[in-house]
Amino acid sequence: MVEGVAVASTPYREVKYLQKWMLDHGITVLAWSSVSPDLNPIEYCWAFFKDYLNEHYPGLTSQGESEQAVRAYQEAIEQSWLAIGRELIDGCIMSMMRR
Repeated sequence: MVEGVAVASTPYREVKYLQKWMLDHGITVLAWSSVSPDLNPIEYCWAFFKDYLNEHYPGLTSQGESEQAVRAYQEAIEQSWLAIGRELIDGCIMSMMRR
């Protein structure tokens, strides 16, 4: 028997039907954030990526939409993604066992 279930990122139009069905079947719905960094380790990588991008490429988004600006933005994104490194990714994966 299912005692509880977590539902994340459900479109609103489906929520009412889903809630009623679960209630009718005695299933407790648990509040669950789909972007909780405690339960979604990719959020740590995204946070690192955004911080790195902002720190190493300040004002990048204010350069406009020229071809040169787009190339600079692409380069910044690529370098920021590469800066994440395998250690951070492995650490996020291994940390799941402690959650």
